[in-house]
Amino acid sequence: MVSENGKEDGLSYPLIIAMKGSSSTEKSELATKLASFLQYPLIDEGDIILALKSSIPSFSSTEDYEEELPLKIVSQICSTQISLKLHVIVNSELSQRAHFEHLVQLASSEGASLLIIDCEAQNGDALYDAGDVPKLNIDVLKPFVLEEFVHAILQDAEFPQEIYLAMSNGN
Repeated sequence: MVSENGKEDGLSYPLIIAMKGSSSTEKSELATKLASFLQYPLIDEGDIILALKSSIPSFSSTEDYEEELPLKIVSQICSTQISLKLHVIVNSELSQRAHFEHLVQLASSEGASLLIIDCEAQNGDALYDAGDVPKLNIDVLKPFVLEEFVHAILQDAEFPQEIYLAMSNGN
């Protein structure tokens, strides 16, 4: 896969990059910038929820559907992309452990790697432990330098358990 900078990413297997964090403009902007730079498809759970709400009048009143159906749709689209050996970025809250475990299972069943990008103000709180899944933390209250971040994602395809990236203005 070739990114916007014209370099091969060097990964020989599909990669799912899951953007984790509360619904926020910052997380969505980061996901969009990352997808554009890497030229990876972006699957945004928020877009799916909006489409469902506009096409199914009773969608908003059914909490079961609102929590599970968008994730199932995201997973199916992601599975199709991964089966085509494409890397993909998933923008989702992943606020529930079951949703995280679902993505872990999807990556495992498709022979893909999963990387979690936690987009929260860094206060030390974690909703759940990501276990053996590599995780990058981005403090959304600090400036974001895309090139530094992409380098961290693509380095040798061997990710440390957890990396805290305090993004700076290149200083």
